[in-house]
Amino acid sequence: MTIRQILMQASLRLEKAGVPDPDFDARELISYALGVEKSELFLKYSDEMPSDKELLLESLLEKREARIPLQRIMGKTWFMGLEILVFDDVLIPRSDTETLAEKAIEAIRSRGYGKALDLCCGSGAIAVAIKKYAQNCQVTASDICEKCIYAAKKNALHNEVCVETALGDMFLAVGNEKFDLIACNPPYIDISELDSLQDEVRLHDPHAALFAENKGYFFYEYLKKHAKDHINKGGMLLMEVGIGQAEKTAKLFEGQKTYIIKDLNAVDRVVCVEF
Repeated sequence: MTIRQILMQASLRLEKAGVPDPDFDARELISYALGVEKSELFLKYSDEMPSDKELLLESLLEKREARIPLQRIMGKTWFMGLEILVFDDVLIPRSDTETLAEKAIEAIRSRGYGKALDLCCGSGAIAVAIKKYAQNCQVTASDICEKCIYAAKKNALHNEVCVETALGDMFLAVGNEKFDLIACNPPYIDISELDSLQDEVRLHDPHAALFAENKGYFFYEYLKKHAKDHINKGGMLLMEVGIGQAEKTAKLFEGQKTYIIKDLNAVDRVVCVEF
């Protein structure tokens, strides 16, 4: 059977399993099984699939049919042009969060900030991106989860950047330390939304990284109370928010200069607060 025929069959299988973009995922998995770049796959359309690669592909397709996320199957994803390693029980970074990272990097560069914190760092993607594109800034990644700290360390090493790590619950991880910029992508989904989430998220992402009390606002309220003690004068707090949460989150910081940034889909995605 040729690669082209296998691609067509794989796409149909994934479509029947309810995978959102079956053709894209089929190409990714076949390229991964063959060990070639996806952009080069068309060059092999007329080739026969080696039997050992066919067995590997079958295993990959079965996992994707079970709605295990593509990134978890492949063990990596892309964020801000960087390859980020994906680990079990650690949230997969999303493209939505690139808006937060981009604003952080822009602020650090334009304002000459020298010290930044990626609070609730998860995989460490934000911290790694900041350090990669704003190399003069000292960057710390903190999280309450040991597996996240491990992931952040591995991703910093993988991308050849130096990122400090701190284990602990929110600001307890950094003691009395202060920063010029704090970027935070906290849990912000209300638990009532659990059943509406895609299986890839609902079944395979760590719930502690997804859901927050107080209808999703728990961590924003925490930041309102405590962020001022950890941000230098003239500094900035950047928070990713869920759909429909931006205005209420911004109002928590009434009296301070706040503004909202939209993502590439025109969704209010980041709330910025200046101190």
